[in-house]
Amino acid sequence: MKKIYCIILAAAAMVACTEKLENQIDSKEGKVEHKVFVATNDITKTELVAGNKVYWLSGDAISIFDGTTNERVETTDSGESATFEVDLENGSPWYALYPYDPNAVISGSGNITTTLPAIQRAKAGSFADELNISIAKTTTNTLDFKNFPSYLKFQVPAANIKRVTIKGANNENIAGKVQIKMSSSGVPIIQDVKSGANVVTLLPPSGSDTFATDTDYFIALFPGTLTNGFWLLFTYADNTIGVAYTTKSADFNRNSILNIHTPTLKKGSDVISFRDPVLTAAYGSSFTVAQAAATTSLASTVFDATYFDECVFFGLSGGMTGFQNKTSLKQIILPKGITALNKNSFNGCTNLEAIVLNDGLTSFGNSSLYGDSKLNAILVPSSVTGISGNAFTNAGNLDFYWMGSTPPSSLATTAFKANYNFYVPSGSKSAYETSFAGVDGTITFFEY
Repeated sequence: MKKIYCIILAAAAMVACTEKLENQIDSKEGKVEHKVFVATNDITKTELVAGNKVYWLSGDAISIFDGTTNERVETTDSGESATFEVDLENGSPWYALYPYDPNAVISGSGNITTTLPAIQRAKAGSFADELNISIAKTTTNTLDFKNFPSYLKFQVPAANIKRVTIKGANNENIAGKVQIKMSSSGVPIIQDVKSGANVVTLLPPSGSDTFATDTDYFIALFPGTLTNGFWLLFTYADNTIGVAYTTKSADFNRNSILNIHTPTLKKGSDVISFRDPVLTAAYGSSFTVAQAAATTSLASTVFDATYFDECVFFGLSGGMTGFQNKTSLKQIILPKGITALNKNSFNGCTNLEAIVLNDGLTSFGNSSLYGDSKLNAILVPSSVTGISGNAFTNAGNLDFYWMGSTPPSSLATTAFKANYNFYVPSGSKSAYETSFAGVDGTITFFEY
């Protein structure tokens, strides 16, 4: 389904189409009835919609739930509305989900569990493909889909940016596996977050290595409020990172777009530290690499402070170590110079909720993230080739998003001692399944 919207839907044409289709309904042996549904779409409330409409495309597929059975139904239509034809065994109400999700389930009174991916592929000037999650409830032939996500709209602030990452300042869940229900007012709301991700990454459009400037892009997010603002991390082709952030509360409303235009970056020479009174008192809100080199040996007493909260490092290189049992550490972003997480580097950081790894990282040492139970999602760079024993043991209910099409070549069987979901690039599932077949724990594989 194309994510192109209009403010006014052609209601008269829709009624005529519905009446025509009602004459086609008949019964089939062994079924309650043979249904031909007409699908319409939600109306957006932002400036993006002016002059545009929602269009279905031939081949679009939805999930229609027949009782608890998830039926894949495809349309051959294109246009503002589309027909979906299916045999159903159970009576109304019926529920439907766009896009079709083979892993989606329904329970209770129409609670649908599906996934908003934490890795998304951009589409220039529009929403990323198949990320406009929508649900419908009906007792008739009309499926009136209502959009679930909110969207962040932006333009990249410079050329040669290859990845954009967003995270809430309070590590809020902004994507992941979620249970959605229809509210009393007939719109989708979050019932429960089953496996959340507090970091969402947008990759360039298919066929491109970097984002184009002067072009609108969108990231789909859970609706909600990021109370203390959010960070945007822009990774350049040379693996340096630029950071833009706001500390103001940001409302991401369902079926709406927050447009931040082109953000201003801090890049390369800054180290930014939030809510760290020692560093703030000494250097203000940021300090240079030269100052960092003099004061921030990773084992220094500055980082032994119990109130050390979160930090972005630039200009550091080599193996990362020295954070073992820093229980006050909540989030950390690593620069391009880090090549390894050494043994026990973040072992026992039991309040660590987010770690953003750098391109150029090659290995996870023994117990490097052992016991970091509040982590819920991690993006693994394609540069990683080795994972040592207990690297991720007891590290929360982690969802792994692997950037490389080739699995790590060196893998300890004890690296993963838990149940994890692996999201791997399209076409690489078989290779990952083979590579990880002998590891401890249970791994479920999905392609993105």
